[in-house]
Amino acid sequence: MDVKKIFLTCLISTCGILSIQAQKTGIMIMAHGGSDLWNNLVVKAAQPLTTNYPVAYA
Repeated sequence: MDVKKIFLTCLISTCGILSIQAQKTGIMIMAHGGSDLWNNLVVKAAQPLTTNYPVAYA
């Protein structure tokens, strides 16, 4: 294998890894200190985000 083939193989492998990592991007919502009512309202307000992103609540 020559240097160009090795470089292209590494580049393609890296691009594949970056694509996989990009798919794991999501949103974390921190609504600390509120009551159960407040937490439920936050979850309801964020509901539209869940169609396009993974959403986690802290």
